[in-house]
Amino acid sequence: NTTNGGTTWTAQTSATGLGLNGVYFVDANTGWCVGRNGVIQTTSNGGTTWTLQTSSGGVWLNDVHFANSTTGWAVGQTGQIEHTSNGGTTWTTQANPTGSTAELRDVHFIDANTGWIVGEGSTVYHTTNGGTTWTSQTGAAGVYWGIYFIDSNNGWAVGNAAAIMHTTNGGTTWTAQTPPMGATSNLAKVHFVNATHGWAVGDNSGIFHTSSGGLPVELTNF
Repeated sequence: NTTNGGTTWTAQTSATGLGLNGVYFVDANTGWCVGRNGVIQTTSNGGTTWTLQTSSGGVWLNDVHFANSTTGWAVGQTGQIEHTSNGGTTWTTQANPTGSTAELRDVHFIDANTGWIVGEGSTVYHTTNGGTTWTSQTGAAGVYWGIYFIDSNNGWAVGNAAAIMHTTNGGTTWTAQTPPMGATSNLAKVHFVNATHGWAVGDNSGIFHTSSGGLPVELTNF
């Protein structure tokens, strides 16, 4: 945990000894972590203490995202998609639209209804009803590990071999963006604060920044 923008960090005590892969907070106090063997834990005091929750699938979970303090999703191996509408007190499995067992790596929602998932096997899934049904989007060929949308139209997906894809129509079509100069390693996560300023991270300690929505002239490697 940090309270000074990362100048210093303080170790927190996990409620489990299992490895953790994803974390998400809806405010300074309320958050969740997910990881191996379907572990899910939550905090209501900024991580001072964590409490285990029970997942429905029990498989390795890679990422978690909440639209608000009650409504959230977790994704992981074998195409697992889990959903909660009560802050994680209970989790239920949502149907993968194709029945695929490809590993899912990242999930992002812009509200309680509209979200996307990416993973192995060129997988990009999209929902407009909170995950009751998912549809496969085309045009994002490759293996993608991270996805982020700033609104219902504009989003980015990153993945193997420094792949960066961008959409301006909610994922109906995707356009490849030029990777940062010299970047060849896998990109694992992407995050934007508005339509122009964003960051991507990946293998070999790569941290990349754009101030032009991903146009290559502005991409900087830190």
